[in-house]
Amino acid sequence: MPKIDFTQEPVIISSSEVLELTTKTLKGYFNLLVDGHKWRDEIIFHILVKASAEGNTIEDVCNQLKNAPSSNAVRYQLKKNLLMDIKAIEDQANKALLKHLPPEIKEKKQDIAIDLVFIPYH
Repeated sequence: MPKIDFTQEPVIISSSEVLELTTKTLKGYFNLLVDGHKWRDEIIFHILVKASAEGNTIEDVCNQLKNAPSSNAVRYQLKKNLLMDIKAIEDQANKALLKHLPPEIKEKKQDIAIDLVFIPYH
């Protein structure tokens, strides 16, 4: 296994850069078709990413943001435009994640560890 070079300067990325990359990736794989309406795809995705990153609800995020759509408007757009079953959504999300993997991870098998817990809320 190759050793990690800790002498390299760390890459610094801002939260706004992460938000923009995530939104761009989501738009590339999940078209909500809300452009031209009162809200754009980017706004809906920003709300989803913020809720996900904070472990929060769409409702709370919409209430926190100034000039944001209502949580009902966000959920309506998601329901109306993501007419896929959960497996299809998961497949699209996995494709989006694979797009950003470094080549060295894709080229060979990786050792992984998983900590499964079958007792919820322990």
